[in-house]
Amino acid sequence: MVKVCIGSNKLLLELREYHDFNWLKAVKVFTVFDQQDSGNICFGIIENDERYFIKYAGARNLEYTGDIKSAIKRLKEAKKVYQHIDHPLLIQCIGTFQTEQGYGLKFKWVEGECMHNHWDFTPFEKYNSPDSPFVKLRSLS
Repeated sequence: MVKVCIGSNKLLLELREYHDFNWLKAVKVFTVFDQQDSGNICFGIIENDERYFIKYAGARNLEYTGDIKSAIKRLKEAKKVYQHIDHPLLIQCIGTFQTEQGYGLKFKWVEGECMHNHWDFTPFEKYNSPDSPFVKLRSLS
């Protein structure tokens, strides 16, 4: 395990191996979602007094055991999906960026819940518990 400081406020991130996050130096990182098993690490950032959500593939967090190049490829393909499902009630992808070691999507920040938070719900609970964000979404009209 490697600990990496990120952002101008130097939040600590735990990874399986070192990754250069210098691209985050110019912003304030106010939250990190680093327990994703998808190959993505997500950040809430403040840039020019605005909040954004960053979804990034290229770094190996503690949960992801797959191939990093596959995670980057899937995130690049996801950009097309976000363009296809563009709707005022869904999170809006406002840009992409490439780093030396990875790829990211940038979204406007919205308050919400993680749909697949495996750290709070077992696979069974995710699909069956009334407290699961996934179940709550599925029950909407």
